[in-house]
Amino acid sequence: MTLKAWRYYVPLLGLIIIISFCWRGLSLHPQALPSVLIDQPAANFTLPNLLEPKQWVDQRVLHGSWTLLNVWASWCQTCTEEQAFLLTLKQRYPQLQIIGVDFQDNPVAARAWLKRYGNPYHLVLADLSGKVGVDYGVYGTPENFLIDEQGIIRAKVTGVLNEQHWATMAILLT
Repeated sequence: MTLKAWRYYVPLLGLIIIISFCWRGLSLHPQALPSVLIDQPAANFTLPNLLEPKQWVDQRVLHGSWTLLNVWASWCQTCTEEQAFLLTLKQRYPQLQIIGVDFQDNPVAARAWLKRYGNPYHLVLADLSGKVGVDYGVYGTPENFLIDEQGIIRAKVTGVLNEQHWATMAILLT
């Protein structure tokens, strides 16, 4: 093969490699990614209550009953999809404590969002800096963590929580 012919094959080979990486990336399911936090104690935190900012809450609120920790934000489009399902969960599982963590959001916008779409939470915490989200490995909203009575993370769902995801998590409640 001549040097002139290689000028055409090298870029073509590069293009094939790039396309294969993109194709592989599109076939991944981020909801299915395992979390290193499973079977680990929930991370420590101290956050203000979004609805009563003078009240501060720490991770001990996660102890004593099963808790669904939902990380959300008013700027998150998919969180709006998930909200109706969370309202259903609150009715269906009254023993389940649902705690919302408003992630890197404007508190005024977050309170307005809850008023508009409904509040399924027993408690809503404000993670203004996003530090708690980082401690929990959050890389987007919504994300959900199912935490047992001892404060141990038992399951995680990245993306919208729905019936299908909940079916696999609810098994742990029994």
